[in-house]
Amino acid sequence: VVRSAGAVPEDLTRENGKRTFALSELMIIEGYTGRGIAHRLDELLSARQEQRATLAVRPNNERAYNAYRRLGWYKMARLRPSRPNTPVFDILPLDLPLKAGT
Repeated sequence: VVRSAGAVPEDLTRENGKRTFALSELMIIEGYTGRGIAHRLDELLSARQEQRATLAVRPNNERAYNAYRRLGWYKMARLRPSRPNTPVFDILPLDLPLKAGT
């Protein structure tokens, strides 16, 4: 179960099974960061038919957070899983389809 740290408008969370492509468990191994791997997501996402993609990033992971923001991802919500000692994540969507040069 996940709770939002703030109110999220219902139209942002309403799903129909075809609206959102969610990236899950996306991590870059230390030593491979800063090599443009996040840019490779364009190849995956350019073929998607959904309206948007989403991913979760820890707010204190500044390097990843800043890279995603430069690529057009934006903050939708801050989520805190209900299990104790679980980190907080910001949910970042990206509008699809990607435009040329994105």
